Amino acid sequence: MKNKLFVILVLAVVLLPEKVTAQADYEDKYASRYRLDLPEEWIKKPRLMKAITYILPETLTKIRDFDFCTVGKARYIVKLFIGRLNVFNEVSPTPIEISGRISSFHSFDYSFYAGFLLCDTNGKALSMLRLNDVSETYSYKKESVSYVYQLPMLPEDKERYGVNYNQPAIQNDLRLPQYTVRTEPSKLKSVNEILTLDFLERICVNKIFEIQKILRQISSTQ
Repeated sequence: MKNKLFVILVLAVVLLPEKVTAQADYEDKYASRYRLDLPEEWIKKPRLMKAITYILPETLTKIRDFDFCTVGKARYIVKLFIGRLNVFNEVSPTPIEISGRISSFHSFDYSFYAGFLLCDTNGKALSMLRLNDVSETYSYKKESVSYVYQLPMLPEDKERYGVNYNQPAIQNDLRLPQYTVRTEPSKLKSVNEILTLDFLERICVNKIFEIQKILRQISSTQ
């Protein structure tokens, strides 16, 4: 029995440093990296991820020389933040008919705030890289068009179009009665249908590449 206890104690002494070292290595690994909390579609795009992981360490000093991950433990977390959406100068669709052409316009201006928010593991915000500011105004305009025109109606079209077909008063009058055709306009979306999260995220993607370009130009001149 004493021999067994002795073997157990020896193994514990031998294996303990190894376990402690492995734990320390793990702690060091996640303590020197940050986790990206991004839209799933972004993570699937290598070019976009390369741009993000280039601009973040260049602009957020706390994670300079840090590695990044998309899952697991990390010392910091970087989140995409989108908010403060403002819509103004909206013009609701109002049909205007000119020479058989009916057009409707839906237009408005909008602005929003977006950025990469750097947080600690408790969710406390530490700093932010701004991608878009509320002072930046965008404009949206969409036109819907339909047409109204006349077509000659044949006798067999009477039931199809549900109208009264009258023969010309003069028998030798070869002109045919006319009926009105109105094409269906394309549907104009509401503001909420247009300014979706996906729509705003695409603007953020363009901003990311713009920042990457600027930083590279600065780096090349140094």
